[in-house]
Amino acid sequence: MVKIFFGTKIGTVLRESTRDATVHEAELSVFEAKFAMFDPEKERMMKSEDFPAFLKELGIFVPEEEMETLISTFDPEETEKLKYDLMIDWFKKYLAEREDDILNDAPEDIPTDKEELAIYNAEKKKRLQEKINDRKKR
Repeated sequence: MVKIFFGTKIGTVLRESTRDATVHEAELSVFEAKFAMFDPEKERMMKSEDFPAFLKELGIFVPEEEMETLISTFDPEETEKLKYDLMIDWFKKYLAEREDDILNDAPEDIPTDKEELAIYNAEKKKRLQEKINDRKKR
C-alpha cells in the first residue's frame, strides 16, 4: 500500500528502519502490562499487599525475608503504596543483573565431568548465597 502512494523507495526505508522489539524492551512491556493490572486507578502506584502477587505474575522469586526490605524501597514514606518510578528502576537493574548472570554462566563454562560439576554447583550455590546475604545487608 505504501508503494502505491509513495513509491518503492519509501517502502524500502520503512522496512529497513523497523525492527522487532529486543528481549529487554519486551520484558519492560510485560512489566508495564502487569503493573497496569495492579494499578486500576492509573495512579502509577500499587498497594504494597499486591506486590508479592505482582512479582509472581512477572515470574520473579524474592525470598520472604527480603520482601519487606524491597517493599520499603518502593515506599519510603510508608504509605502502603509502591511507586512505579522506583519499581521500574529496580526492574531495569534486575534485568541487567540477570543478563550478567546468564552471560557469566555460558554453557561452555559448565563442566561435564561429574566431580567437576559437583564442585561447580557448590561454588555457584555459595556465590548465590553471598548475593542474597549482600542484599540483606542493604
